[in-house]
Amino acid sequence: MSTPCPGLPRPRWRRRTLRLVAGTWVATGLLAPLLVGVLQPELLIGPGLLLSLVLIAFAVAGSNVELRFSLDDSGPVWSPVGVPIVLAVVACSVPQAMLVTALGYLLDRATWGRGRLLAIETAGLGAMSAGGAALLAHSIGLRFDSPGIALVSAIAASVLFLVLDAVTYAVWYQFESGTGGYVLRCFVGAAPIDVTFTTVAVLVTGPFIGAPFVVALVLAGCQGAIYALYRLVTSESRHRQQSDHLREVFSRYVPEQVAQRLATSPDKVRLGGELRDVTVLFCDIRGFTGWAERRDAESVVGELNSLLGGLAEIVMESFGTLDKFTGDGLMAFWGAPLDQPDHAERACRAAIGMQQLLDRRHRELLIGDDFEFRIGVGIASGPVVVGNVGHEKRLDYTAIGDTVNLAARLEQSTKELGVPTVVSHDTWLRLPPAFRERCANPTTVTVKGRVAPVQVHALVHDVTVMEAGTNAQPGSSASGFPLAA
Repeated sequence: MSTPCPGLPRPRWRRRTLRLVAGTWVATGLLAPLLVGVLQPELLIGPGLLLSLVLIAFAVAGSNVELRFSLDDSGPVWSPVGVPIVLAVVACSVPQAMLVTALGYLLDRATWGRGRLLAIETAGLGAMSAGGAALLAHSIGLRFDSPGIALVSAIAASVLFLVLDAVTYAVWYQFESGTGGYVLRCFVGAAPIDVTFTTVAVLVTGPFIGAPFVVALVLAGCQGAIYALYRLVTSESRHRQQSDHLREVFSRYVPEQVAQRLATSPDKVRLGGELRDVTVLFCDIRGFTGWAERRDAESVVGELNSLLGGLAEIVMESFGTLDKFTGDGLMAFWGAPLDQPDHAERACRAAIGMQQLLDRRHRELLIGDDFEFRIGVGIASGPVVVGNVGHEKRLDYTAIGDTVNLAARLEQSTKELGVPTVVSHDTWLRLPPAFRERCANPTTVTVKGRVAPVQVHALVHDVTVMEAGTNAQPGSSASGFPLAA
């Protein structure tokens, strides 16, 4: 029968015919075991009844478990319902095998959640597949008498039931919604796992088929082993996904080698908010707005990208975290996501590198120009909250807290103080003694948002100026920064 063109309704008589055939097929799967039990009770409640009850219990339990043995969520879902069904196909009568399958599928909570009719249809289709597989298995003499025969029987019965089940469902869904191909691909995707686990479990359980209680114990052990394997695989999957997520998130902020370390050791970072002691740096390019007014847009963007790229590279080289670009400036911090005991020194070295970069660019690129770019840098150390902030679809790893605000205010204060880099006294206290000598004596400034004055230092970035500063007169510093009284 050819498939109608998509979007065109089937003739009413054809739809009715298909519904009648499909309904008859499902009804046969559900009612056949009961009718046989009435006409030939020994086939349903005779030998094998106790085994059937055990297999029904495991079929119901297995159908309510969904396992995904893959490293991502796109892999096929597998339920351990096939093991008791295949055992019933080989060791039980045809109506008993159909009853095991029908009840196993019918009592699946997930299927019931998608609709009562779907649960009934699934049970009927599965029962017909199991009945056909049992007839074929009995006709070709599958059994578990010896290890060799048991292996062949386990593989043959597993493949036989899987093929019949796949074809039955594919035909059904093709008639119902034209999605038979999709259903068939789902079965094919799960087939390797399905056949492998089912064959192994049936092979282990088959020799004890004459003792139903032993079968129950062995099946419980097999199901437990499968679940343990599942937890192992999914644990690896979660670890891999978390590592990939960490690498993706942090590769935008930190050097690649740091992102790789975070990915391989996710315990070193917590993606929620956490309190960390860090050093924060704000950098602003001075005079860029005025310079941009006399240039075309392409030149402005090219120069800004070049400047910010060079400044960001210095942050990365010092293993800092590039938080964000702030128009014609940037924010960075050290001490998170990885612990860095020397985060204050790293930030100050980065500030020195930034100032020297601007000096070098002016000498090499702007000779003859009447304009010279300068930068102002503010650095503060202290506790902040770091973590992912924003919307679930647009998160940024950033630092929040009073230390961040202070660093931003200190960057602004460089204009008033007439120095390129200002560091807080808390930052100065964290510096090694040799590095403290590069800072002027403290003074106090008043910053927005704080009532009390803040004690700060100027950071000298020119070594020659630093050497000249040894002969500076009292009351002044090498950088011209006023000394405290």
